[in-house]
Amino acid sequence: GLVTLKRRGGFSVTDLTALDNGDVIVLERRFRYSEGVKMRLRRIGAAAIRPGATLDGDVLFKADQLFEIDNMEGLAAHIDDKGRTILTVISDNNFNSFLQRTLVMQFAVVE
Repeated sequence: GLVTLKRRGGFSVTDLTALDNGDVIVLERRFRYSEGVKMRLRRIGAAAIRPGATLDGDVLFKADQLFEIDNMEGLAAHIDDKGRTILTVISDNNFNSFLQRTLVMQFAVVE
């Protein structure tokens, strides 16, 4: 069924991925000429996901250009050999290496 994600702080969704337990991680970004690029990862609990729901979630991580991020667009999750959930976030330079970079970043989710 249809769900809605509560928009907060002018961020827009660029990708999301489901975890093994049914939770969803949402990758969001924001760009303002006066502020530069920002990114955020939000976690939506599986129990909240149902038809007609307006979803919101806890912010797991947020960053701006001080964290050496770029236009983060892709998100994937996997379990590593230690049993940790690893989130992989990627940007691409859109064939514009003067203004953008291709980056791959990984984060372990700490429960």
